This record gives sequence, structure tokens and C-alpha cells, in this order.
Amino acid sequence: MRVSVFGLGYVGSVSAACFAEDGHEVVGVDVAAAKVQSLNEGRSPIVEKGLDELIRGNTANGRLRATTSTAEMMKYASNTWHALKVTFANEICNVCKRVGIDSHEVMNIFCKDEKLNLSSYYMKPGFAFGGSCLPKDVRALQYRAKEVDLEMPVIQSILHSNQLQIQHAIDEIVETGKKRIGLLGFSFKAGTDDLRESPIVILAEALLGKGHALRIYDRNVSIARLVGANKDYINTQIPHLSSLLCETIDEVVDNSDVIVVGNAAPEFSDALKRTRPDQLIVDLVRVKTDRTEIPAQYQGICW
Repeated sequence: MRVSVFGLGYVGSVSAACFAEDGHEVVGVDVAAAKVQSLNEGRSPIVEKGLDELIRGNTANGRLRATTSTAEMMKYASNTWHALKVTFANEICNVCKRVGIDSHEVMNIFCKDEKLNLSSYYMKPGFAFGGSCLPKDVRALQYRAKEVDLEMPVIQSILHSNQLQIQHAIDEIVETGKKRIGLLGFSFKAGTDDLRESPIVILAEALLGKGHALRIYDRNVSIARLVGANKDYINTQIPHLSSLLCETIDEVVDNSDVIVVGNAAPEFSDALKRTRPDQLIVDLVRVKTDRTEIPAQYQGICW
């Protein structure tokens, strides 16, 4: 088994050495360069009976090594996340107090949701959020706070940060210097025809305004254009984009210099295997296709 141990103090150093002694391949990670150097030289970073011998033997046989890589960023990410949680809870609860709601009861209920609220579900690097719920409810909360004359600096920054992620994607595409852009996915997530506040729609309109030639494929949106509940929205609110929808994925792939993956529809994974070496993929969702099976150049929006 390959094991990573973050932190090479009293617990981490002993754990790393014992795992290695049991036959596992172990990488110890620490922000302190002196600890990393000590372990890699076969010396214990701490005073613990018998640990020097364990570390010396397992660094010699290659089962144990240490690095500072990712350690500093992991520390920053973890502690900033904890600070953000405290600040978020306080801002929510300040609103609760102003409107006469038991803030502890709100947060107790909030924390019972381990599927979405306290989980890794939304903790994936990628594109901006959209749809009919998140933007609307963030605005509603901001408005409610304004009604009771309350500032919420963290929550008030959410929509601006989201816009910056859309702009980041636009900039990455424009900076390629390519004009023929293919969009795989148009709705804000796979499996829906909902285009309301879809960040891909915003991205597409910006690229169109900058003179790019667009081709768009989204199976659900193509069907909705003909029979779905969003037919009127598609044909009246965004007719200039609706007319750019293609009937097949290959029509987009074959006629684009840059291919943007906008949502995680499973069919897009196979499509990327049919790209060419002279094309560039800008992935906004981190498709699950093996990179070695993609002929085109590849880059992720934030990886």
C-alpha cells in the first residue's frame, strides 16, 4: 500500500516509520524543511527510542521518504477552510438573530446534512456555479441582510468570486488566440436542459461578443429547443446562441480549434478520444477520460 503521512512530529514520524517497517511505501510530508531533510538522511526528526533505527533502515531500502511538496498549500487550504467555516456560521447566525430565529437550531439542522452541507460534494476544483437555486438564494440572503442593516462581507463576496471564475475561463480561451471554439455542454450541469444562469451561457455570449466562431453541443438542450419546458426561453431569450447548437458531438469536435468541456455528461469522455493533436481542450469539470487516450493538448481551468 502507498501511504502519505502529513506532519512529521511525534505522531507522524513514528507512524510513517512503522508503516514503512510493515512493508508499505510511505511518503512523509511536512512544511519544516529540517524535518524532511533529517528523515531523508535516515535520522529521526524527534527523540524517540528505536525510531532512528526504523527510519535509517526504511530510508535505505526505499520504502520511506519525505517531502515538503503540497504540505504548505495543504496547511493553508485546511486552516483557511476552517476560518471560512467560522466566519460563514457567524454571518448566517447574525442574520438569524436580527430576524428572530434561533441561530443554534439553524446550524444544528444545517450540520445534519452530511450529503451536501458537510461533505466533499461541492469541494471539487472546477467552473462556476449556476442554475435557478444557488444564485437566487445567495441574492435573497444578501437582500435580507440589507433589510436588517447587516453587513456580511464573506457572503456578499460569493457572487463576485463566481463571476471571476467565469472570467478566468473566458481569459484562458481568448489567450489561446484561436477563433473556432466548440462547447460541449450548455446547461449548468449534466442531465438537465436548464439554462437559467448557466455560466456556460455567460461564457458563450462573451466569446461571441469577442468575435469567436462557436459551435455548441448539448443533447438535453437540443431536445428542449424542440419540445421542452425551456423552449420559449431558448428561442426568445438566447436565439443568437440557440442557432449555434449542433446535432452531433462530432460536428463540434471536427470543426473546432479549442474544445471547452462545460459539464460532466458521460458522452463527452469518449468524444475527447476523437480529438486531434492540433486541438486544445479546456476542461472546466475534469472529465474522467484517461489523459493518455486524448490526442489533443489538454488543460484544466484550475489544475
